[in-house]
Amino acid sequence: MTLELKLTLDCPRCGNKLTLREYNKYVQLYCDKCNLSVTIRKRIILMRHVDYDDDVLDWSSALDFLYSLLKGKATASY
Repeated sequence: MTLELKLTLDCPRCGNKLTLREYNKYVQLYCDKCNLSVTIRKRIILMRHVDYDDDVLDWSSALDFLYSLLKGKATASY
């Protein structure tokens, strides 16, 4: 089963609203209009954005991290 959330964040490439998808092992931030996306393993989020002393997930910083990766892809030239 996949969890899918429409976000208020705008796509850095086309301005469309972004969607967050959660899979068993991955989290994906993508735009369904221009197909810009970034996918990372949940393990990375757990390693970087969980305070295990307080058992708290800093979801805001995790989403900021995903968005910065997506923004980097939108502005990269190949």
